[in-house]
Amino acid sequence: MKRGFAKWAYAGVVCCSLVIPMERASSHVPAKGSVSEDLSAASAIDYFNDAIAAADSGDMKLAEALYLRAIDLDSKLYQAHANLARLRFGDGRLKMAEQGYRSALRIRPDDAIGILGLARVEARKKRFGAALKLAESCLGSDIKIECMMARAHYLDKLGRYLESYQQYVKVTQLDRLYSDAYRSQCVVGARAERIDLVEESYAKWLEAMPSDPGRKFMDDLIGRSR
Repeated sequence: MKRGFAKWAYAGVVCCSLVIPMERASSHVPAKGSVSEDLSAASAIDYFNDAIAAADSGDMKLAEALYLRAIDLDSKLYQAHANLARLRFGDGRLKMAEQGYRSALRIRPDDAIGILGLARVEARKKRFGAALKLAESCLGSDIKIECMMARAHYLDKLGRYLESYQQYVKVTQLDRLYSDAYRSQCVVGARAERIDLVEESYAKWLEAMPSDPGRKFMDDLIGRSR
């Protein structure tokens, strides 16, 4: 699967959302599972980076505590708000995740990462129309392809399959090695009962990526669509 910077879950394709790193101000790393008083002199960025390290190690409770401490020290630290919201979204605390993304967006109203995060919250609540509007609002950002993928996904969820298909096509026109977009084209083409679109997208996918492991999946899908 291509794209190490930012991936999203579309049409049954499992991807991960964005985590925003910052440059470390020191080499301080806290002991796992505790936030002791000897950390009081650390800066907000220290806590922020230690929170990322804790999350990477799987200690989400510690990561949350460290993000909160970073925010206590610097309430304008956008990245801490956004990553804390992502963490809470991950364990299903949608109200707190929404509050976190909205806090982040009050600091950076046009930031696409926060906008897409909020869109994911709306989608989890089955509010796909609201999620679509959010995704469309950041199409001009520096993560345009991720926003296009989000838009296509929410169009699919709203049953607007041909519009979704065309958006996925535009993604592969910009990045012809984006396998998830080819796969999703085929999926929404099948949902629209357009086997011609499925076969066209599959042919382009194999031309661009002849050794892609998704071939077996698509062989099965085309067989079911006929």
